[in-house]
Amino acid sequence: MELLAKRIKLEVKKKKLLVSITWALIGIAMPHILSHENFYIIEGINRSIEMGDKGILITSAFKMVSLNSIRAFPNYISAFTLIDSLKIFWGGKRYRGIEIIVGLLIIPLIYFFIYEVYGIRYYFGKLTTISLLYLGFYAQFKFTSVNIFKRMMVFLLFVIGIQWLDITTFPLRVGIKSIGEISYDIRLAANFIDGSKTLDLVGIIFFSVFLTFSFLLLTIFMDNEKMLKISKDNEKMNSELSEMRLKELENRYLKEVQYLVHDIKTPLFSIKTLVEILELQEGDERKQEYYKRIERAIEKCDVMISEILKSTDKNWVTTGELFRFILACLSTHECIKYIKYNNNIKDRKININKIFFSRAIINLIINAFEAVKDTVPMVEISVEDNGIETIIRVEDNGEGIEEKLEKVFSSGYSTKGSSGIGLNFVKKVMDDHRCHFEIIKGKDLGSIVTIKIKGGEGQDEKNIDNR
Repeated sequence: MELLAKRIKLEVKKKKLLVSITWALIGIAMPHILSHENFYIIEGINRSIEMGDKGILITSAFKMVSLNSIRAFPNYISAFTLIDSLKIFWGGKRYRGIEIIVGLLIIPLIYFFIYEVYGIRYYFGKLTTISLLYLGFYAQFKFTSVNIFKRMMVFLLFVIGIQWLDITTFPLRVGIKSIGEISYDIRLAANFIDGSKTLDLVGIIFFSVFLTFSFLLLTIFMDNEKMLKISKDNEKMNSELSEMRLKELENRYLKEVQYLVHDIKTPLFSIKTLVEILELQEGDERKQEYYKRIERAIEKCDVMISEILKSTDKNWVTTGELFRFILACLSTHECIKYIKYNNNIKDRKININKIFFSRAIINLIINAFEAVKDTVPMVEISVEDNGIETIIRVEDNGEGIEEKLEKVFSSGYSTKGSSGIGLNFVKKVMDDHRCHFEIIKGKDLGSIVTIKIKGGEGQDEKNIDNR
């Protein structure tokens, strides 16, 4: 027994199980809520016999079908929901068939309680068995785009069709032990007033109509599910292709940059050598100081080039140094005239790859500038701390982001007809630096980009610059 228990695993979705039990209780209460007395079915059958009126009998049959369908529907919803709430595994493999069988067992259990409470006996004839088999077949389909009530409409139409077939003598001739007493009374009344053929014809027509609608609705749901799956597969494939294109562009860009900066190191070395020679030959102390400044500038360029070549390396950089570099890079861009920069923690150090992090910030600033169309642009950059993190904000007075904000990080997404890899690249850089990165709508206009990165202790900026 212990070995068997270890091999069998049962997972239950508690919410759906609770819903199933609720519907089962509703099903048990249905005979008390709705009965044939509410629909005056017996009176209609008696009146049809007295007057010999087939129309009254058909009306009584219609009421009986409605009553049986309404009372049975909660029971089937309970079974359907119970099946959805169960996951049964045997030896690690899921068995959907066992889940369906267990779920269907709740229907005879409901009828048992109805008999115990009301003394009403329900007979499981061939048509009821067909209904249960159809429910078991239908429960195998997983419709992610259709809610349970829409899914149950397919089965409700089938149940109504079966109820119409149940009052006919075609194609299954069964006696009172296989159907309800009132349904049997309707058949006897039809025989008495010579209306069996009419009742059979009406029953078969309604059965065919409801069965057809049930299968049509099932087909529509299946087609929608297929279309949704195709759409998701296409979206996934496009996303993968975009990611591949992005990586290809990044790799190509990185290689080109690395080749370029490697070639730049050669003339820089030559310039440095020439400056050193000129410095040795120069007797004027003021000119020698100029040469030394040129040497320091060349050394800084050499360090920056080395950082590019070591693209994955990170170093401690002050926020002041970072934004001096960023604003220097933007000095030839039109946006520089409209930037308002405020940094209260210029000595705060952050551990970053200066080149890539700067490139990401520059991308955000240019995006903010280009977002402004019908007014004078304004791009505000602020740098502050909250005691734990360094916070960088880029705000603009543009039109804001009307679309879902999560879309802007998707590769290929763009509102400007560009490649759409800009913000995706920014997000990747921020993720690599383990930053908290978000874009929100401004209170009135524009967007606010917030970057939070953990920083070290403040340090004298000069010391770091001369390091």
